[in-house]
Amino acid sequence: MLGHIERFLSNYRNFLFKYKDGFFELPILSNSPETTVQSLSKMPFVKHSKTETSFVSNTPFINAKIQYHEIEKGLWYMYSSALYKQNVHFNRIKNIDPDYFLLSLEITKNKFVSKKGLIDGLPYSNNSWLFVKPESGNTHCRFKG
Repeated sequence: MLGHIERFLSNYRNFLFKYKDGFFELPILSNSPETTVQSLSKMPFVKHSKTETSFVSNTPFINAKIQYHEIEKGLWYMYSSALYKQNVHFNRIKNIDPDYFLLSLEITKNKFVSKKGLIDGLPYSNNSWLFVKPESGNTHCRFKG
């Protein structure tokens, strides 16, 4: 019996969340913006409104609203507002490498002020740009609060 359960779970192991080094590791399918939208719309803890082109999620990990729009074929706009209830590390499911460029502006509203640098003495900025090219690693970590 245990062998049957193990074989069944092996098919879904990549899709389960784990806890490691103080972070909940959550899988995310983000091979393209369209794939991300389709994936989120099928998740049981996410409410999808096609008319408003938005998602709302309130889980033990995150309280978020995401709005999206495909401006033209292959050019997407996505806006998200999120409150992280736990330290979260999003793991991209690696069955297909992303085939798109991502340009992101992040505006963080922290409740604390960091006076010293987090890494190698570099100061932390609440506003930052992120540029990710296809087939590059995408580690996405967020801290509680």
